[in-house]
Amino acid sequence: MSQATVRSWLADPDDETTYRRMTRGTRRLLATVVLLDGAGLLDDKFVAAIDTFDRLLNEGDARLDRALQVLQAAELTDGETEDEDGG
Repeated sequence: MSQATVRSWLADPDDETTYRRMTRGTRRLLATVVLLDGAGLLDDKFVAAIDTFDRLLNEGDARLDRALQVLQAAELTDGETEDEDGG
């Protein structure tokens, strides 16, 4: 995510030219990162594991592809939408 995206999330919601609403998934991910950091678990080893996972995703690792397909199928069946704010 770019700095411009983060700035747009922090902009005044009334500023239609700059403001960008954060998706539900992004809010959850950010909350997870804050909780991990608050618990002292967001160390260099954890960040390296995230980088490895990202690399495998970008390289198309078959195991991760299957895991993502399962997660996507579960998301389709849980009855929730991406936008919890109704928009």
